[in-house]
Amino acid sequence: DVQLRKPKARKLAVGRKLTRADLILMAKNGVSHVSVPQARVFELQKFKRTNQDTCINQHPAVSTGDEVRVGDLLANGYASAEGELALGKNLLVAYVPWRGYNYQDGVIVSDGYGLGEYPDQKLLLQLWSDRADIVPLTEEALEGSSAPNMLAGLREDADKGPQNYTGRTFVGIDDANQDNIYETVLIFNSKTARQPDAAQILRDFGADRLLMLDGGGSTQLVCRSGAYIESSRTIPQAILVVSKSAEPLSAEVTDKPNLPVLVVGEPLAVRVEIRNSGGETWRAGSVRLVNLRNPWGAAAELPLAGDVAPDGTAVFTWTTESFAKMGVYTTAWTLSKDEQSFGEEVSFSVVVLPEELADKKRELEEKIRQWTEEQLENIEQLILQWIEEQVKKAMDQVCGLPFLAVPVFGVILARRRWGARGM
Repeated sequence: DVQLRKPKARKLAVGRKLTRADLILMAKNGVSHVSVPQARVFELQKFKRTNQDTCINQHPAVSTGDEVRVGDLLANGYASAEGELALGKNLLVAYVPWRGYNYQDGVIVSDGYGLGEYPDQKLLLQLWSDRADIVPLTEEALEGSSAPNMLAGLREDADKGPQNYTGRTFVGIDDANQDNIYETVLIFNSKTARQPDAAQILRDFGADRLLMLDGGGSTQLVCRSGAYIESSRTIPQAILVVSKSAEPLSAEVTDKPNLPVLVVGEPLAVRVEIRNSGGETWRAGSVRLVNLRNPWGAAAELPLAGDVAPDGTAVFTWTTESFAKMGVYTTAWTLSKDEQSFGEEVSFSVVVLPEELADKKRELEEKIRQWTEEQLENIEQLILQWIEEQVKKAMDQVCGLPFLAVPVFGVILARRRWGARGM
């Protein structure tokens, strides 16, 4: 049978050569001599092409002067070793689903080559259209990932000749805005570098996590103008980087108020930063920030302070009127050129506490910071619940009663009207 999981030939073959003991035994049984028939010439096939575009290459298993007998192995073929079938190392077999029609058609034949190499040092690079991640390479991570593109590699400290100056390909990922999403992928590619140097260069550019893709002669770098780093090896995996043409008008909000907490009677100093992520320069007098709802006392349109080139930043600042009532208030703005809106909507909210809860302002700010770090989706709802609980506690302290139906009922009604309101 074909030993797929143990591709090497067994140490003991079926036949064996004559030994001195065999000759003594034959002499005792009356055998006086052993005759050898007329010699035959066997022509070995060297590098012959098959109809499957594979190569037939036979190589001798004996040397000049060796004594052989009938049944001895003279040559090995391209799929045999020591006279036994040998198919070589197994590869991990994968299949690509086609719109789900061949779901569960794949069968894992073997665990693949290299399963036992570099234990606990394998990593998995996951690539989505808007983010990336590097995680330990496990069966669960490989099968459970939603990433459309994945590459396997090693930790930066894996032993791939760390002090040797050789080809290196490292990948790093960076969370620039500290939102726990790695949106930037950094690639280091060099013909001669040491492992620690390659890792440090990526860290100097801001990489938070690293993965080593190659530490030898497979490193290549090919650009449209030609090859910068060449190798004669066939590469099993590659990263393709293409430039995307920027839209003429595009905007990205880089800074805005994050649920600031005020007390009734206080105004809000607003500062909004918007990056020009398009390919066209924003001209002062042509592009403006337009209010969609609840200007909070500001003008309906705010002009640019000056021209903003691509990748530049526009800053808008204004101070609102004082907020007269407690609640959660939301405003929304958009960039506009020639009456045409573009970019993402700029919306944010402010929390206004009653004067009785002014001493609780710092506590609520800390709660909001905690909820934001946890990336909760219902923060405004949690704020309203927190305010309601503080009002209940205040009434209990004043009245000495565990619960007052009428005032709390009024708070609940007000809470339902707080979703998004003006001043």
